[in-house]
Amino acid sequence: MKILVTGASGFVGKYAIQEMEKAHELRLFSRRHPRDGREKFDTKHPFSAGDLRDRDAVLKAVEGVDAVAHIGANPWFSPETFDINANGTYNILEAMRASGVKRCAIAGSDWGVDKSDRGPVVPAYVPVDEAYPCRPHDHYGLSKVVGEQVAEMFSREHGISVATMRITGVWRPERTGSYGHEDHRNAVEGAAQYWWSYVDVRDVARAFRMAIEAPGLPPNGSYFLTAPDTVIDEPTMEAVRRFWPGVRIKREIPGRGSVLSWENARKAFGWEPVFSWKHQ
Repeated sequence: MKILVTGASGFVGKYAIQEMEKAHELRLFSRRHPRDGREKFDTKHPFSAGDLRDRDAVLKAVEGVDAVAHIGANPWFSPETFDINANGTYNILEAMRASGVKRCAIAGSDWGVDKSDRGPVVPAYVPVDEAYPCRPHDHYGLSKVVGEQVAEMFSREHGISVATMRITGVWRPERTGSYGHEDHRNAVEGAAQYWWSYVDVRDVARAFRMAIEAPGLPPNGSYFLTAPDTVIDEPTMEAVRRFWPGVRIKREIPGRGSVLSWENARKAFGWEPVFSWKHQ
């Protein structure tokens, strides 16, 4: 399969390339070549330089591929965040429609669900699943929710299968390996804003590959990507009841399991998280 990878010079892009190049032909798209990006890694895959907001550049990059791994985005807050993320996703899917490309995996975020940079938000219920209402609190989260709506429309109207990955805070492999040796006694309070969640980048990369390869991928879906556990030592339900008293419990989360549910990803394309800081 020939796959276009956007955001090829970025952190997640690097690992997605390494994951997918084992079995697929890749084409890369980013504003900078990977060797000149933040990750500074070289690659021999064909590369096109361009901005996601440049419709002509995006159309040229999409033509002739079988699927798209749309990872390119502004990953946090800036004056350009909404423009890059929302319009970039629209341009990718419109180019796919024009080119007849029917499969795409998109980098979404759990931040658009109900997290906020201004402080902790108590979720409406736990575990948080994909039925949870999207309530963004800032322009980054809003850009990701708009991306999901764009994906739903292109799927419904144009028959493009889209898997939107609601990725939580992404860790490098080194971080996963070292965290267990650090003093993180304050994480229960300090990481409550992030619902104590994280995910190893290798699991994220694998999810993109598996969704693109899945023969029975649903026409459109959103999928939380999270580690199997939390960043804290105490059982999850103890932390939930201590920090979020009165929160509705849909079901008990066993042990130190994640507040976010990955059940949709398991059902749709067989993905489950593998990497945990506790197992290093």
